[in-house]
Amino acid sequence: MEEDIIQEDNVINNILPGISNVEESEICLVEKNTTQREEEMLEDSSSSVSRNKRPREEDEEEEWIAVGRNGKRVGQKVDVYINNSEKLPKQFALAKLLRSNNISSVSRVKYINPYKVFIQFENAGSAEELINCKPLQDLGWRCQKPLEVVISYGVIKNVELDLSEKDMLEVISSNCELIAVKRLKRRNKDGNGWEESESIRLGFKGPSLPTCVYIYGMKINVDPYVFPVTQCSRCWRFGHSLRVCPSKKVVCPKCGKGHANCETTSYKCVNCTGNHLCLDRSCPAFKKEKRIRELIAEFNCSYRKALQVYVPPEPAPTLRSERFNLTSPASLSVFPESVPEHVPNQSQDINVISLFPMQA
Repeated sequence: MEEDIIQEDNVINNILPGISNVEESEICLVEKNTTQREEEMLEDSSSSVSRNKRPREEDEEEEWIAVGRNGKRVGQKVDVYINNSEKLPKQFALAKLLRSNNISSVSRVKYINPYKVFIQFENAGSAEELINCKPLQDLGWRCQKPLEVVISYGVIKNVELDLSEKDMLEVISSNCELIAVKRLKRRNKDGNGWEESESIRLGFKGPSLPTCVYIYGMKINVDPYVFPVTQCSRCWRFGHSLRVCPSKKVVCPKCGKGHANCETTSYKCVNCTGNHLCLDRSCPAFKKEKRIRELIAEFNCSYRKALQVYVPPEPAPTLRSERFNLTSPASLSVFPESVPEHVPNQSQDINVISLFPMQA
């Protein structure tokens, strides 16, 4: 055993002098070659990882994308709104009614209020089945997409008060299908009630509004109908009335807090947080809603589309009263004849009106 250890020591001693004779540059070259080999191995490993990614291929259908083993992903979903003058059925009754009419692929249902429901479909085919469902149309349901105009509204004026809506629907002819006629109302002379007016609102099926209609063969011009801005008397928000208000919380129209009314003189609007009543027609929120309804009538589009087109008004420039200094270079160049012969050391400020005295 000891002889083996002695032999190993002799071998090591024989190797060490050889290593000491190796030049330093050769050692650096060996280290450099080792580093290059390690970098090449890292590049090979990274390239092998990138080659192992799942290939993604585009399917023939534009709305589908094939992604490896996960299968197909659904394309864009379709939204539909249901409106009715009467309360719509609750969830179980609504689901049963849709199933009885073979309407499927419903992914989401949201009740905006008892008279309006939002339904989202997985595909456009199921949405079209709901929109064109005859039994639901017979119930008075109005189904439409968010950016789609189902009914175009116009108004004709100077119509006799003794003419009923049913008679007008029978005698009015047009290039577009007329589906609704309603006589508008206005405030009476006392201001505490409503009375019938001579203006008639016409509803035409589709996104096109005719420029005229014919009554017994006589041409009558049709103007776009601008809907009034509705305001709830419970939450004082715009866009709905008390009957369809989604909130149960009563809001004060003066201070905006959670009570019916108060005697405060420090007003705060719940729509724009301004220091005025919620009923003030100078409210920026009211002006915005009014302008949006004007855009709806002008372009015959939906509320969402008009909201995209709407451009906020620019703030009015602030006017400042300009005062001139007699000793300033600007005033001397503008009014050289107004400078007195002797100007005191202290600057004197005068108004522009004093430079132009009134002539008798």
